[in-house]
Amino acid sequence: MKTLFIWATISLSTFCLSVNAQTVATIGLDTIQFGSSNSEPSSPERAGELAGAIAKKIRNDLSATRKFKVLTYLQATEALAEHGLSVESVTDPANAEILYDTPSIDYVLRTKVVDYDPQSEQAEVELKLVSTSHSLSDHVVSSNVDLSETGADRAASVAAIASAVVSETVASVFPMRVMNQTEDGLVIINYGQGYLGQGDKLKVFSPVAAPNNGAVEIGPVAGNEIAEIEIVSSNEKFSSGKIVQGQQEIGLGYKAKLL
Repeated sequence: MKTLFIWATISLSTFCLSVNAQTVATIGLDTIQFGSSNSEPSSPERAGELAGAIAKKIRNDLSATRKFKVLTYLQATEALAEHGLSVESVTDPANAEILYDTPSIDYVLRTKVVDYDPQSEQAEVELKLVSTSHSLSDHVVSSNVDLSETGADRAASVAAIASAVVSETVASVFPMRVMNQTEDGLVIINYGQGYLGQGDKLKVFSPVAAPNNGAVEIGPVAGNEIAEIEIVSSNEKFSSGKIVQGQQEIGLGYKAKLL
């Protein structure tokens, strides 16, 4: 395979950082909530144990992307307390000006697990991303989680739920983007082996606004699905994929989302 020298800069005015930066945002985790009495574990101890396992997996998986610095609930509480705030108070409009001047944390991620039953084949997660300093604010996303293959394996269920949360967080805060397309058709993506691996499939979307020198509109993934990519290899910072469906030529900066 040819040696690739990729020089591509994608404008990210939200963060004012290069895509090559190791960390693009600091995310503080709020406590995990359960959406209804039907989805709560059978006891407070069980709920705490399950919530802790989900939070730990989310933290580890987000950190593994190498794009985010992730703070536990206690760490986020300490960071906001320096400014007289709490994790719970970040949604109060009265604190907007204070939050804007809070450099130690960029987002608070709140996760609610809805209608989860260990014996069920499906769960729903709802996440809310609250920005302390950027344009994304109170961004709410829901995602269905397929648990049909996890059975009674709690660790597998936890991993599936956390994976859905991480996928939606990545797509909302710092989406995967097309960095380059080689002469032999491989598509280079700006996430590496900490998040993507061989066999993973991505949807690629056309931008709502036309790219300008590789730049696309900031914010969450949006637009029309134009192609599907399967990852064939990953290194520390980037991944390469082949187009398996749809448009065969993809523009620089187009956003992608993990299937």
